[in-house]
Amino acid sequence: MFGQKKDWETRENAFAAFSMGPLTDFWRQREEAEFKGVDDVPVRFVRFCTQNNDRLVLICPGRIESYVKYAEVAYDLFHSGFDVMIIDHRGQGRSGRLLSDTHRGHVVNFSDYVDDLAALWQQQVVPGHWRKRFILAHSMGGAIATLFCNVTRRIAMRLRSAHRCSGLSFDCRTGWCAIFSTGLRPSAHSRRVCHRHRALAGAAFCR
Repeated sequence: MFGQKKDWETRENAFAAFSMGPLTDFWRQREEAEFKGVDDVPVRFVRFCTQNNDRLVLICPGRIESYVKYAEVAYDLFHSGFDVMIIDHRGQGRSGRLLSDTHRGHVVNFSDYVDDLAALWQQQVVPGHWRKRFILAHSMGGAIATLFCNVTRRIAMRLRSAHRCSGLSFDCRTGWCAIFSTGLRPSAHSRRVCHRHRALAGAAFCR
């Protein structure tokens, strides 16, 4: 079903053909679903999975982004041997809204984003067959993922960073954050990052 080969070196030369062909075909194979988040707000997510992959990347988008933006990222990850799951945060994308004006994103507490991510992780990621589980986050999604690692570490399989900074690999130039699961405790560095940015979510979520 997903038989396309990696073509990073030549893709840009014929991107229109790629996006209308292999990428569109890939996106049509997606599985979309939803779960009830905090206060029963419906939270949507999309996944690309096969029993042949034993690694999962959960993508946590940034502010006002939707998982439809990440089709090419999902394509590349999937064809590199990863299953892919992408969440649409409440108030954006295809998830539920808290205001009658659906064009305005709104959240009561920043911690609701974290609790929604924790629910998705517990319901969809933990029971899975994957040998390794990763989080790839962008911008606001990086703050959500960092807080998730800090306050729900038992659910999150005790996430730790893939890089030497231990707990969080964050590029301030691009806003991208990469975290992965190794079965180890979050480092002191990750806890310091959460405390440094405690204003994002409040002291209760930066223990």
